[in-house]
Amino acid sequence: MENKKTHNITPQIEKLISSYVNSLDISISSKTTYTTSLKVFYEWFLGNYQRSKQTVQKKHIILFKRVMFNKKRSEYSVSLYMSSLRGFFNWMIKAKKITENPMEGIKKERTKKEFRRKPLNINQVKQLLHSFDKTDISELRDYIMVYLMITLGLRRIELVRMNVSDFSDNELYIQGKFEKSKNECLLVGGSVKAELTNYISTLKKATPTTPMFSSYSNRNKNTRISFSHISAMVKAHLRKVGINDPQITCHSLRHTCAVLLLTEGNNIYATQVQLRHSSVDITRCYTHFIEKQHALKVNSAIMDNLFTAP
Repeated sequence: MENKKTHNITPQIEKLISSYVNSLDISISSKTTYTTSLKVFYEWFLGNYQRSKQTVQKKHIILFKRVMFNKKRSEYSVSLYMSSLRGFFNWMIKAKKITENPMEGIKKERTKKEFRRKPLNINQVKQLLHSFDKTDISELRDYIMVYLMITLGLRRIELVRMNVSDFSDNELYIQGKFEKSKNECLLVGGSVKAELTNYISTLKKATPTTPMFSSYSNRNKNTRISFSHISAMVKAHLRKVGINDPQITCHSLRHTCAVLLLTEGNNIYATQVQLRHSSVDITRCYTHFIEKQHALKVNSAIMDNLFTAP
């Protein structure tokens, strides 16, 4: 995704993009992604056609798509641009801000139904968890967040929104990825319950509305933890244990939870419930990954046996 400053975008376009994105019931991070995608397109379009005062047409969308592929954008990135534009222009039609939809007749991109982040294996999980100094309050907080992402499959947004009162006995209430989501309840016990109980006991003057995870920095002390901190913290600890793969990120911890559940015998529907996926088809991506990894191991073993010297 491109993050360069958008010099060409007019206040009118900025307002339209903002109105569209804010009308969607999606996560904050998704709103940011959609906004960035639309701005990338309009930066390109206005940079090339602003002087001629042309309106967006189908031919422009097709050319933009070609330009993005020529710039070596991934299939996923181009699909995201097209999806953002499709939703935006559909909204523009419904809002009667335009009379012709430039996305009409443009086929939807088909991308492989695979997750784009690698999960950790069990040895990497153990190394990562042992990289935290739990005698330090800020590292204990970070450890608990990582532990919950791996064991419960929590998302960053769910950690950020969590309050102390959301944990009681064997239940942990979380707010889903969408802003209007109702609280969902996960059952916790054993080590997860013990770790959470111990962590909460270290929080001073905690009230029911106290954020479960707060900042300890001087600038943002006692404010709710940020998305950027969680992502940067996870990457720092991954590098600390020698894992510096660009495909292993904060979101990989959620993938790790799914893969571990399935490889340890959990069925796909139970895993769907744990991950709070809207469709079992999303969860099925993990079974495809496991099957692919298993096939590669079997193939490797066969070849090793064939060509190993007697």
